[in-house]
Amino acid sequence: MQESDWKVLSKLRPLAVERMYDRIFFHLQSTLNAEEKSHREAVIDTLETVRAAMKEVSRVFDQVRFSRTNASDHLITYFAENLLTEQELAEFSEDAQELVSSWRAQKH
Repeated sequence: MQESDWKVLSKLRPLAVERMYDRIFFHLQSTLNAEEKSHREAVIDTLETVRAAMKEVSRVFDQVRFSRTNASDHLITYFAENLLTEQELAEFSEDAQELVSSWRAQKH
């Protein structure tokens, strides 16, 4: 990955992390606010949700060391998880954009 793309990815990584936690937070809110569940069920479901969510956070952000060598893997993962937008993709070089386009074409 080009140095300029690495810098963009490094800048966007904290935003991707925040978006992941936002997603988790909103899911937890809906679990806790589910009227059809008892408080006990809501707490147990919330605990299970947190455990699963932390595994997902680890898979997305920690499974592969965040380095320039692995940057392409991270870029694809962030898009696979819908953690970056098309507008943010436009900040990357044509090569990086093509990488994401190729991944999307293989996915479908």
